[in-house]
Amino acid sequence: MKKITKEYLEKLDKKITESEELEFIPLTFDYALKNIAAKNQKIFRRFIVETTHLENITDKDKMSFLDKELIKSTAKEQAREVDFYLRIGDNILIDVEMNRKGYKYVKERNAIYIAKLITLKLEVNTNYREMKKKEFYQVNINENESKNNVLPEREMELRYLDNNEDAFPNFKILLKNLDRYRELWYNKSRKLKFDEIFLVALTSKSYIELYNILKTILSDDELNDFMWSVIEMNEDNFILHEWQKEKFDKLIAENMKEDATKEGLEQGLEKGREENKIEMIKAMLKKGITYQDISDISGKSIEEIKEIDKNK
Repeated sequence: MKKITKEYLEKLDKKITESEELEFIPLTFDYALKNIAAKNQKIFRRFIVETTHLENITDKDKMSFLDKELIKSTAKEQAREVDFYLRIGDNILIDVEMNRKGYKYVKERNAIYIAKLITLKLEVNTNYREMKKKEFYQVNINENESKNNVLPEREMELRYLDNNEDAFPNFKILLKNLDRYRELWYNKSRKLKFDEIFLVALTSKSYIELYNILKTILSDDELNDFMWSVIEMNEDNFILHEWQKEKFDKLIAENMKEDATKEGLEQGLEKGREENKIEMIKAMLKKGITYQDISDISGKSIEEIKEIDKNK
């Protein structure tokens, strides 16, 4: 594979800056992270092992993805579920969650997901004694956590209320605050470990920033392969489609709320929905997105989109 240079990445970033059509999809976007993890499994395995503080893990304990939705050959095969369900060796089960909303909206969801991991991912007829041999982890990667005083990493356990004993010693939830790790990296307040630097890398806003962060923890070959996988991911039609849809939905929701405040709830919601749909459709048309994809994302018919294209 061709060697990537900083000059090449700087050119890519410049193209993005100067173009309305190109962009750098955040690695915190669910489908982007899954795609990168699938193509860089050795690096992702090291991150998982270190961030869960697993001991006595050897290279013989292979990591596998429990759900087939991680790696798909066609867009039609892609599932809406974007969680990572991993197994390391025979007895370690891990759920990885990427939360891009405010943390207060996902706390309740964590318990549901870990319960799903425990109940659905165990083999049929697994008895209690066998279950006790297994270790369960949820790695909860949180972006946009608003509390300034929160630690970059926290750990949650299930305990009895009456005597504070550990109720489920082989089950842990690990909370990772991306914003705080990014602060630590740029403030240089302490030296970061491999898994912490990997989390900082997920917050990168450009190719060159990602390259400069990862070069501190990856070999030249690993770095080269990783950067190519990110470039290819940014050209993946399915991921581009899903990213555009997320941005579209978010913008519609934000503008609807603003219009509703200005003009009254019912009138504002209706006006905001239609006007902002049209503006987003015009933006997608400028980017060269097909009528069919825009129709799938916006809910408008192809005929309506063609009419908007004529009048833009």
